[in-house]
Amino acid sequence: RHGTAPTRIVYVVRDASGDRSFAGFGDIDTTEFADTRLQADHLPTELFKEAKFLVLGTLELAYPDSKAAINQAVKLAQQHQVSIFIDVNWRPVFWNDANTAIEIIQDFIQQADFLKLTDEEGEFLFGTADPKAIAQRLDKVKGVLVTAGERGCAYYLGGNEGKLPAFSVAVQDTTGAGDGFTGGIIYQLCHRDRSSLSDPTVAKDVVTYASAVGALTTLKPGAIAAQPTLAEVEAFLSS
Repeated sequence: RHGTAPTRIVYVVRDASGDRSFAGFGDIDTTEFADTRLQADHLPTELFKEAKFLVLGTLELAYPDSKAAINQAVKLAQQHQVSIFIDVNWRPVFWNDANTAIEIIQDFIQQADFLKLTDEEGEFLFGTADPKAIAQRLDKVKGVLVTAGERGCAYYLGGNEGKLPAFSVAVQDTTGAGDGFTGGIIYQLCHRDRSSLSDPTVAKDVVTYASAVGALTTLKPGAIAAQPTLAEVEAFLSS
């Protein structure tokens, strides 16, 4: 919590098909929200001792204090052998200078053990949406997942390449679908032996599960309340 800075508000506009775009922050400047005040020395270091994953985006890299906190979190994860999962989550509206952002993000994602990005983000940062080609340009990555909305997703996971079509659902709002996909991947990685990813069937099953979570998130408006339960995901896949 912060004593004076407010929780960030992001205005989202949906088109007739349910696809969303970000429309800014209202009357408050992007640098005035509480998330920009995250302090490195406030990180709960004890959590890193038992954690399996540190999941990060890149939005907080746009602000000095939160950037320092994120970099400290990465150091703590590396010290405690915690896997680093980065969801690029590129949002130009958060940054004052897009050119500076590219360099910062490209350097940051070199720390990733697993990387999730959209096809547009892949083209923006690497000039390609091919997950294997992206993986070959990163130092330590074990998996790259590239989502493309209604066009499905591609992956390079455990040395396996693949593409999956999107599930056909009645889309209401795509806000949070990428977060749902990330949550599905993390859930699967936490419940499987990492070595099993070398099995192409397992790798496909992991990404299929994540795709189902992302698809179910689009059935309701909003980003958080729309996230499905474990039972809903399992029922959807079994049907």
